[in-house]
This record gives sequence, structure tokens and C-alpha cells, in this order.
Amino acid sequence: MTVPYRMVRRAVDRWLAPVPADRTALVRTVIVAYALLFLIGRSAYLWQAAGLPVSQWRPVGLLGPLGVPPPAWTIAALWAGCVGAAGAVLAGRRRRGAMVALAAGFLLLETYDTSWGQLFHTGHLVALHLLVLAGAALLDPLAVTGRASATPPPPGEIPPMVSGWPLRLLSVVTALTYLLAGVAKLRLGGWDWLDGAALRNQVAYDNIRKELVGSVSSPFAGSVLAQTWWWGPIALATLVVELGAPVAVLWRPARRWWAAAAWAFHVGIVALMAIVFAYPLSGAAYASLLELERPLWWWRRRRIALAASPPARRVDRPGWPPRGDGPKGPIASPR
Repeated sequence: MTVPYRMVRRAVDRWLAPVPADRTALVRTVIVAYALLFLIGRSAYLWQAAGLPVSQWRPVGLLGPLGVPPPAWTIAALWAGCVGAAGAVLAGRRRRGAMVALAAGFLLLETYDTSWGQLFHTGHLVALHLLVLAGAALLDPLAVTGRASATPPPPGEIPPMVSGWPLRLLSVVTALTYLLAGVAKLRLGGWDWLDGAALRNQVAYDNIRKELVGSVSSPFAGSVLAQTWWWGPIALATLVVELGAPVAVLWRPARRWWAAAAWAFHVGIVALMAIVFAYPLSGAAYASLLELERPLWWWRRRRIALAASPPARRVDRPGWPPRGDGPKGPIASPR
């Protein structure tokens, strides 16, 4: 057995290594639940976009060949189908087909959303994650269509396991989005980006533009921009989070810390630029990196222990209850 073959075999074994079935079920539920809420919250914009003039139609991606936008009823039917498919996945009904339908419909709606001349990328990572889950449902149905167990495994016993490659692919996709953002910063600004001037100018430009057009800007931008000394550390921390994303995939102990740092990074974006990336801020974008089943098992074990514990027994104290002639008569003190 040659060394390259051993390395490939070890990499394949690590990629296919099993994970608890409850973890994959919880990750699927979290992502699909967020997609459902995203569709509901985005519905008003879809109806408004359907009424825009045809001259603003700039088709991209799958809708590129269309010279005119699809009819409004088509978008409404597609949206309703996605909502129904998401509900079916969460309810456990025909989960395999519903997962594929949800991923395909969500991708088409996101493409339609960005075909009017303005790029909205807040749902792109959601669409990619849904496509991964749909592909896994077709290639390895047990990995993503199983149901979370009703009872946790006893301590010390191995829980039901499934192939872990869908979760790892979700994590790789998440890490690549951050890595590409970091590479783009270095490609456009070089290592001079680390002095913080480019980041400070971007924050200032974004807030001034929003104030001019009457949009929501950051209430902290003015005071923060006045301080020039901390933009260098902020720029460095940004690159550490974005370029360090692959470490979270390759090194298990770093996953929680990187997810927390990435979440804090998006909190900073909200504070400085009033830009909300709801998917990362909700934590759903990092679900595949976390061991979601552990708090669930802890909660279930606690409920089982409380249900099995005997009721509290009454302990009579000496002289209690007091003796007497009854509730209406005089009560004699105990002797």
C-alpha cells in the first residue's frame, strides 16, 4: 500500500466518518425552519418585484435565458410550493421529495430575487445549504431524512449513527463563503488592507450613502469613525475570521470558537453598518459545525430523571399538626 493511497484512504474515511443521527436531524430541522421563515419574511418583496417594469429585468443564473420576467402567478405558485415543501420536511412527510422540491424552488426564488438589477446575497448561503441537503437526500437518504430519536442514548452507549459527509459538506460550503470574502479583500486591497483605512472608508461611505437616500444607518458610526486607532485591529480580526474559516472545518476544537467569532463579526457589521445577515446571526449557518444533539440529550435525560423520581414524601415534625378539638374548637399546644 503506497503512501498516497493511505493518505487518500484516510481522508475518505474521515470524510465518511459517522455522526449521531440526532445531529443530522437537528441540523436539517434548523436549516429548513430558517428557510421557511425566510420565505415568509421575503414574500412582500417578491410581490413588489413582480410589479416592477419589464425594463428593470436583468435575468441571471437559471433565469438568464428569459427575456421577460415570469408571470406573477408563477412566482406566487413557486413560493407556495416552497412553503409547503418546507412544512412537509419539518412534519416528516415525504421528506426526501419535499427536500429536493424545497431546494430547487428556493434556488429559483433567489435567482428571481437578484434578477432585477440589485444583488441580494442574504439568502445565497441558505440556498447552497438546501442544495447540499437535497443532494444528500438523493444519494444517501438515511443521512438526512431520519428522525431525531425520542429518547437519548444511555450514558456510555453509542447512539444511532449515520454517515457524516452531508454535515461536513455543509461546513465546507460555509467556510468557503468566508474564505472567498477574505481572499477578495486581499486581492483588491492587498496587505495594505490591514492598516484599517480601507475598512474605515467603506463604513463611512456606506453610512453616508444610507443617510442621503433616507435609509437606516448606524447610530454608532459617527463616534466610531472618529477613532482611527482601532480600525487596524478590526481589519486584522476580520481577516482572521474569514481566512481562518477552513481551520474550523479541519480542526474540531476550533469549531465552537470560530462560530462564536464569526457570529460576533456579524454583530459588529450590524453595529457599524446596520447590515443584517440574518442567517449567520440566527446561528443556523453554523449548525453543521456544532454538536447540537448534546444539549438536546441533556434536556431529555433531565426530563426522564424528573419523571422517574418518586414524589416528595411528607415528613411530620414533632408536635405538628397541632392537636385540639378540631378546626372549630380550641387548639391545645403539644406536650
